[in-house]
Amino acid sequence: MARKPYYRILKPKPGQSLRDAPRLTEIFAPYMSRVQLHDRGGGRSDAVTLEFADDGTIPLPPHGQRLALELGYDGVESCALTEMTVDQYASSGPPATIKLSATGADFTSEMRAKKERTHEPTTLGNLLAILAEPYDVTTVVKPDSLARLQLPLVDQAGQSDLGLAVELARTYGGIFKPANGQWVILGYDAMPASQLTIRRDEVTQWRAHFAARRRAGSVVAHYHDFGRAQRVPVTVGDGAPVTRLDKTFETAAIAEAHARARLHRGIRASRRLQLQLPGRPDLQTLTRVRLDGFRRELDRDWLITDVTHVIDERGYRCEVDAEGVADDPVA
Repeated sequence: MARKPYYRILKPKPGQSLRDAPRLTEIFAPYMSRVQLHDRGGGRSDAVTLEFADDGTIPLPPHGQRLALELGYDGVESCALTEMTVDQYASSGPPATIKLSATGADFTSEMRAKKERTHEPTTLGNLLAILAEPYDVTTVVKPDSLARLQLPLVDQAGQSDLGLAVELARTYGGIFKPANGQWVILGYDAMPASQLTIRRDEVTQWRAHFAARRRAGSVVAHYHDFGRAQRVPVTVGDGAPVTRLDKTFETAAIAEAHARARLHRGIRASRRLQLQLPGRPDLQTLTRVRLDGFRRELDRDWLITDVTHVIDERGYRCEVDAEGVADDPVA
C-alpha cells in the first residue's frame, strides 16, 4: 500500500512546544497546491514556500508571524520539522494564485550590517558567541577541538556579524548552519558516521561528477616560530599533488587548521552528487548518507549540503545535493 504524505502548519506561541501548537493546516488545506521546504547549509537560511489557489478569502498570516512546518508520511514517526518567519507574499494569475514565502532563520538587517572593529585573540567558540550575542541566538561549535582553537587578532573590516561567522566556519574547516535560534559551526571531524542508506532502486534520477584536479594529496602551511626566528612548515595529508599556502600564520595550530581546511575543501569539491527520489523526511543537510547498488565510485558516504522537499499533486519527492566526505580514503 502506498504511503500517504502529509504536511502540518503550526502556529506556536512563545515558549510553547511545537507538538502542542495550534494547527492552521485545516484552514489552508482546501486552497493548498504546493508545499516546499528548502533545507540549506553554508550560511543560507532554510526557506519555505506555500502556494495556494486564491479566491480572495484565505486568511493569510501577517509578515513576521512565526510558524512551523512539519511534513512526512502518515503513520511514520520520521518527519521534517522547521520553524519559519513569514516574510513575503506574491500574487499572480490567471488562475489566481498566491505564494507565501518564509525563512527558517531571522536574518535581520542588524545581522547583515557591515561593521568596522577588531576582536582580541580568543577561541573560535568565544568569537562566535560574541558575534551572535546581540541577536539573542545561541551558538554551537563542534568538535570541542574546533571550539577551543585559539585565534589571533581578527579584523572585522566591512563585514557583517553574520558574514564573519560564515567566513570563520569556512576558514577553519567547518560548515555554518543557522536554524531554530542557533548559529552552528560544525567541523567535519564532528560529522557522525552515516546511518542512512539510499539504494539505487529508490532513486528516480542521479548525476555524479568527479574532478580529480580539484584535489590536493597534501597541503603545506607555514607559521612563524619567534623563538627560532624562522618560518616553519606544517603538512596535512600525504603525497602529491602538493598545495602550498602563501600566507605565514601566527601559530602551528592556526597553520594546521588552515591546511586541513584547504585539504578537506579540495576533497569535497572533487565529488558532487545530485539525486531525485520519492520523499524522505529523514534526509537533511549536514547528514551523511551511504549510496548502495550504483557503482564502486558512488557506493560510499556523501555529505548532504542541500535538500528540497516538495508535496504537490504529484505526491512527495526530494531533490538532494551532496558532496564528497573529507575522511573518505578514496574520495
